[in-house]
Amino acid sequence: MTPLLTKLLAGQLVPVDAAGLAISTFQVVLVPTVVGVLSNEFFPKFTARIVTVTPLIGVILTTLLCASPIGQVSDVLKAQGAQLLLPVALLHAAAFALGYWLSRVSFGESTSRTISIECGMQVCVSKYFLSSFF
Repeated sequence: MTPLLTKLLAGQLVPVDAAGLAISTFQVVLVPTVVGVLSNEFFPKFTARIVTVTPLIGVILTTLLCASPIGQVSDVLKAQGAQLLLPVALLHAAAFALGYWLSRVSFGESTSRTISIECGMQVCVSKYFLSSFF
């Protein structure tokens, strides 16, 4: 969707390596999900013991995944970081808030918090992807 959205909203087509994106998605999303589901199915006692720390591990890994690409555009951030602070903070605050309040319509507190975190972190990745092309 990003190439289409940038074409519509910014008037510039962003070329995307579809194979690379598919492989990256497979590595970052699909493999951990499958490993988690299989672990829960075949090793339920082990899964029950680690379930209390897995959210923290997930947040740490997501932070590292966001920090790496942001570090690659550090020159831009050093030069224009101060003027980007308020818009970026507002963008993240809106993503966290919308993720939480929209999910509260259908889900409970715990699920809504999780969705809120995911929405806020997805903004981080999307922001980097778009900024690397402009």
